[in-house]
Amino acid sequence: MTPSSVRFDTRQLKPLRSVLSKLASSNIQLADLLQLNIVVDANAVVGDLIYKVRYPERGATALEELIAASVVVAHAPRWLDAEMTSAIPQAASKRKIPEALLWERWHEYRSFLVWDDTLANPGDARGDCCDPKDVPYVQLYRKCNAAGVLSKDAHIEKLGGHALSHEFVHRARDYARAITPVISIRLAGVVFPIAAAAALAESLRGLVQLWTRLPDTAKAVILLSALLALLHPASRKWLFELFQRAADILTVAMDVISNVISHMASLHAQSLTAAESNLALTMALTRQPGRLRSAPRIRVRGHRRRAHVLLPVVKGAQITRE
Repeated sequence: MTPSSVRFDTRQLKPLRSVLSKLASSNIQLADLLQLNIVVDANAVVGDLIYKVRYPERGATALEELIAASVVVAHAPRWLDAEMTSAIPQAASKRKIPEALLWERWHEYRSFLVWDDTLANPGDARGDCCDPKDVPYVQLYRKCNAAGVLSKDAHIEKLGGHALSHEFVHRARDYARAITPVISIRLAGVVFPIAAAAALAESLRGLVQLWTRLPDTAKAVILLSALLALLHPASRKWLFELFQRAADILTVAMDVISNVISHMASLHAQSLTAAESNLALTMALTRQPGRLRSAPRIRVRGHRRRAHVLLPVVKGAQITRE
């Protein structure tokens, strides 16, 4: 086994985030996980739907993977629903794709989005420079304090929004894939052994309680039997051979465990480096001139590279999840 051969599912990040949150409430800080609010535009969604229809064997799109991993929270104005009534037929005609398949994928896809029902109509573009249909996306971008609007539309910037390219999605996915083993290994190395030790201590406590409840005659019989077994030559030989076999097995097991720990340490170091690099690139793509954002860093307990990750907050949006 080599570090590059180990695969971790980014969908683990969502339950791991919950575990980290519970540990943090107990003043146990292991790591921070990036989570960004973004707004999705109609052209970004249509691109994903086309991809899903053409390549169903490839599974989730990059954005879907990020949503499932809880690295991205994807918001949409209710206006997007109205836009899809024309965007899907146009895409089907232009790309020679069955419209029914696009609608089927859309009904699945829309359940991943966080909807704002207050933005159900096109807005005021204040002049002829921009498309009024883009206004709800920029309004939601401001309302949610989002990192940006995932869109190829140039009007997003003209309206004062910040357009995110698909490079942002792929960089964020690379971050998610790199940080998953880092968090998983740390949980496996810190949380689970503690649980195992607690279970062992509880078992030993139970054995002690059982011994104390035994009658004195039963204790005497057990101790006498053990003493006779040690005094008898055949019993001593059997016990010696048993302990010898156990020692051999333990030696092999320790070698295996040592190799696993070495591989995991290497994987952890490589993944942490990749996660830091992709986090910096991801956050760089969210920066808009004149809009300051916190410097991206990764904080992992016990590691020299201390950090803080920005967690945007939804402000004042009325949202529903479908």
